[in-house]
Amino acid sequence: MNACVEWVKFLVQALNKSNCYTCAVGQPQAQVVPFPLGWDIDPEGMHCMLALYQDKDAWGNETHKSLSLIFPTLWRSDSRAIPSFSIGNMNHSSCLSRQGAEFNKPMGELSTCTHILNVTGKSNKGNYSALHIPQANVWWYCGKRNLCNLLPSNGTRTCALVQLAIPFTLAFHKIPKNTHGH
Repeated sequence: MNACVEWVKFLVQALNKSNCYTCAVGQPQAQVVPFPLGWDIDPEGMHCMLALYQDKDAWGNETHKSLSLIFPTLWRSDSRAIPSFSIGNMNHSSCLSRQGAEFNKPMGELSTCTHILNVTGKSNKGNYSALHIPQANVWWYCGKRNLCNLLPSNGTRTCALVQLAIPFTLAFHKIPKNTHGH
């Protein structure tokens, strides 16, 4: 059984429901969705995510342990492995902005950011140009068709940390109560 079906079964059980129908397209396409953490919701969690992108030993830090288990390090980055995706109309609160002449590769413009960490010239708070360790199940979305598993070190613009989700609909059927002859 594939992962999508297993996920639907888990959701139905988690909702403590039964007697339902699931609707999805024959060949579902992943959709960009906001990362569950954000600079407004959990800034400490966002700093942990950036640490996981910067340091292979960050998983050993007790503060970063739970996120490193959910988003494990990939052994290598393969830009050809970027899946097909669609774009929803959603705001993102997990955005990074890098601007300046030293970042010479335009990555696109993301205008749906509600909370942005501007890391231009922030060398005293970490090397934000060195986000070089890819993580599983999380991507950098820089607008239009720009989805990367790593944020290029020479890229300029604003990008959001995102995940991909397969859209589907659950429809629950309510069984009529037996009215015993009424």
